[in-house]
Amino acid sequence: MRTTPENRKIPGHEYPPGLAMAGEHTVSFSGMGGRIEIARRASTRDHFASGAIRAARWAAAREPGLYDMSHILGL
Repeated sequence: MRTTPENRKIPGHEYPPGLAMAGEHTVSFSGMGGRIEIARRASTRDHFASGAIRAARWAAAREPGLYDMSHILGL
C-alpha cells in the first residue's frame, strides 16, 4: 500500500513516506496437502534498531568469542 495523506490518519497505517512496510518476514511449514504460514510485518524500524543496540551493548561487555542470539537473549 502506498502512503497517502488519507491513510496516514488511519491507526495502523503509519508508514514512512513511500514505503508500504519497514520489514516483512514469512515462515512457512509445508506438509502433504497443506501449508501453515506465520507472517510478521513491521510498520517502523524501531524494534530492529533497539535490538541492534541491545546486541551491541551485550557484545561490548563480553570477551571475543563465538556467540549466537540465544546468548544475547539469555535463552
